[in-house]
Amino acid sequence: MTMSYTKKTSEDTSRVKRFYQSSRLKDAIRLAPGRDDPELIVDFGAGNGELCKHLSGRFLKAEILCYKPHPEFQEQARQNLDGADNITVK
Repeated sequence: MTMSYTKKTSEDTSRVKRFYQSSRLKDAIRLAPGRDDPELIVDFGAGNGELCKHLSGRFLKAEILCYKPHPEFQEQARQNLDGADNITVK
């Protein structure tokens, strides 16, 4: 089994990697449109779906597609996003 995406990023032993991942997510959320109400958001190469989870809370009416072509990472994203009604993992 491959190491989980979460272990490689937000839970990595390296403070630099954890900081980079946290900063990357915060920047992506900050750059998302503030007052627009998108119908569809696609995160291509979504890793474990963490960005989708944050966007789901911000854009409640949007359908969010969490796309990760690697089946093992798809399963990690499904587990991370369990209970999120407006997110589809493909």
